[in-house]
Amino acid sequence: MIRWTISTAMEDAGVRFVKDLASMTGISYAHLAKLHRNQSKTVSLDTLNALCVALDCNVEALLEYVPD
Repeated sequence: MIRWTISTAMEDAGVRFVKDLASMTGISYAHLAKLHRNQSKTVSLDTLNALCVALDCNVEALLEYVPD
């Protein structure tokens, strides 16, 4: 299973709130909240890119693989 680790990436980047990340990226709060709660199963490359730019990280900082 792939799991989001966006909360850790946000903490590492000094971003405390999802609403702040939404304003930094232009991604809707609702979509980011789903990512933050591991409730989203799909994401576009544009979204991944925006998150990497805003949080100054690689994709690996946003996702992790956890064997089932």
